[in-house]
Amino acid sequence: MRLAVPGTQHSVLARAEGSDLAAFHHVFGGAYDLELPQEPRLIFDLGANVGYASVYFALRYPGARVLAVEPMPANAALLRRNVASLPRVEVVEGAAWPRPGRLELTDPGKGYWGMRVHAAGQEGAVRAVTVNELLEHTAASRVDLIKIDIEGSELELFSENTDWVAGVGMLVLELHDRFQPGCREALDLALARSGVRFRELRRGEDAVFVRDDG
Repeated sequence: MRLAVPGTQHSVLARAEGSDLAAFHHVFGGAYDLELPQEPRLIFDLGANVGYASVYFALRYPGARVLAVEPMPANAALLRRNVASLPRVEVVEGAAWPRPGRLELTDPGKGYWGMRVHAAGQEGAVRAVTVNELLEHTAASRVDLIKIDIEGSELELFSENTDWVAGVGMLVLELHDRFQPGCREALDLALARSGVRFRELRRGEDAVFVRDDG
């Protein structure tokens, strides 16, 4: 089905089954209505699903470049269709991970909305994508906003090779300690290693960390 994005001329596609409708209402109901320290130029959407957050960011910040990272092929296919008319959004099919390699997708029973990944040597079907790789791809040393919803892989993402955290303006993420214990601890340690001070805010199920250079 096609859904009109509130307050815009844009529309997106959603599957009738599964959680697409819930995701649409979550995103366009104000989940990412954030006050950024400055107008963003670069945004990473890690765990983009079918692209609603990427569409929201692209419409709200038309001068920003958005990289949408999604590992599930069916989600990525719909994501590409949803951002096709937004030239500053680029789809990267893969999963956010702390090092290059190959990963496997597993379904814990949540379907399209909750696919998880795990390391799989060189035989995995999914490409691991690092934040440093995204920065290199965009020729940037800093990213203004990173939205992270990666179903527990934040444990791995923040456990090693986290030098990129020092160049982040704002992190918005859902932590999944309820089924992957240690996510919050890994995040806290990565923030401490960065040497940068962040202010923490809460927005529903998301934790928001705003760089505080003052």
